[in-house]
Amino acid sequence: MPKQVTLPSRLVILSLANNKLISLEKTMFAKLVHLQALLLSRNKIRTIDTGTFRYNQFLQVLDLSHNSLQIVKFGVFSGLQNLKGLNLSFCDVSTIDLKSLDPLSNLKFLDFRANKI
Repeated sequence: MPKQVTLPSRLVILSLANNKLISLEKTMFAKLVHLQALLLSRNKIRTIDTGTFRYNQFLQVLDLSHNSLQIVKFGVFSGLQNLKGLNLSFCDVSTIDLKSLDPLSNLKFLDFRANKI
């Protein structure tokens, strides 16, 4: 997402699906503190910085499906204690640090379909 793009801070749903995102940087969603759903499927995301979602404590749905993550590192989901749904299907994930899921205490739906784990 271009740095010059400013999104409304009260945004609750954001879809950036079907774009060409290759990484999620630490400050990318920092000002979107009211975000409840973040749809990032069908991009080319390979890396997510640790702490990218730390300011998104109200996020309930995170869709990262159909990306190229391969590795899910510890700390990637920190701050997402209210997340209820996480979709990581079709991401070529071959390595996941299971402690990365520890902050997701309210998780009800987890989709890891079609990965390499």
